Amino acid sequence: MNESFQRVQRLIAAIGHRSRFELFLRLAEREHTVGELAEGVGLSQSCTTRHLQAMARAGVVRAQRDG
Repeated sequence: MNESFQRVQRLIAAIGHRSRFELFLRLAEREHTVGELAEGVGLSQSCTTRHLQAMARAGVVRAQRDG
């Protein structure tokens, strides 16, 4: 497999879960806090954080600490 195919495969896997796709769509609009995202998609903050970490490992999102 070539690198491009593997990158697309990781992207699809990262946003293939319904909740992750919803998080992705919200983040495509603007930056959000974890709390805002959790409330918006109806997940706990810890579950939202785990989803975001998985998406970050795949290179779909990146974290930014503020405060």
